[in-house]
Amino acid sequence: GPISSDDAATLTETQQRLCNDLVRGDAPDHWQKLWEGPNDPKTWLHAFFDRFFASIERNDANKILEAPVRLSQFFFPDSLLAALHQHACRVEKCFMCDLRMTCSFNTNSSILSYSTNSIVVEGIYIQGAIFKETSLSSVDASSPQFSTIPPMTIAFIPITEPLLELGETLSVPVFV
Repeated sequence: GPISSDDAATLTETQQRLCNDLVRGDAPDHWQKLWEGPNDPKTWLHAFFDRFFASIERNDANKILEAPVRLSQFFFPDSLLAALHQHACRVEKCFMCDLRMTCSFNTNSSILSYSTNSIVVEGIYIQGAIFKETSLSSVDASSPQFSTIPPMTIAFIPITEPLLELGETLSVPVFV
């Protein structure tokens, strides 16, 4: 149960709240302010340290834009995409509104010419469809709920660049 009054006499108010949250099986609020992870403390700690050690590996390798990345290994994947956008603006010497984000599953795509402005993302899941070669296919009731998509190149390219040819594009809603 909660911390007793005898035990609490030696704890600060913050420590008491932390202990009570953990005893109840909740990730403490100040942990959630650092990173909004799972509510279960054990799961939160496991996910936190997975991301922490993955960030150390990426920094040690100093190849964050060269090797494929898994967005699930970032605390704030939207910050990675914002940083890539800003990096592309510096390289292209333009404003952020002059570039648009585009993605490709095609290894021969023209967006690969913007390799300094791109990253390859892997480990993305979709629900309710299967990715076959370059298109989405419907699934039946016996199909798995989630399926992975092939590695995808994300790049920020000038808005003046033409869109890919019809048949090379696929509009897909993305939820983060």
